[in-house]
Amino acid sequence: MPLPVCVDASLTVKLALPEQDSDLARALWIEWERNGVERFVPTLWGYEVASVVRKHGRRGTLAPQDEEAALDLLLNLPVQVVDMWPYHREAWRLARDLGMTVTYDAHYLLLAQALGIEFWTGDKRLYEAVKDRFGWVRWIGELRRR
Repeated sequence: MPLPVCVDASLTVKLALPEQDSDLARALWIEWERNGVERFVPTLWGYEVASVVRKHGRRGTLAPQDEEAALDLLLNLPVQVVDMWPYHREAWRLARDLGMTVTYDAHYLLLAQALGIEFWTGDKRLYEAVKDRFGWVRWIGELRRR
């Protein structure tokens, strides 16, 4: 049985919006679907994807009907949402230790660490900042090298 993964908003929005590496994200998602890989996200994931879609709508990079369709696609993805309430203090500590301004990414890192699974991101800066400390963090751009 394949191991589950933790995915962040920066990776999943690539499934609904035309961004760099969207093709890689879609191929990986299809592979996970085919292999029955369970995907986990922290509670804040929903807030993040809704905000990214709204930002694109506000900027005019998504038409109103496309904005709603993108949000529907994302909110209907088969992900397991994990309540992160017990982890807020720990996320704050980790963000502080890593020199992060905000704690969002720390929540994803903590979730993956707590579950003992890989964390997949579409955020190269995050990946570069933590890859040496957390060997289980993966960046979608790595797939270009395969």
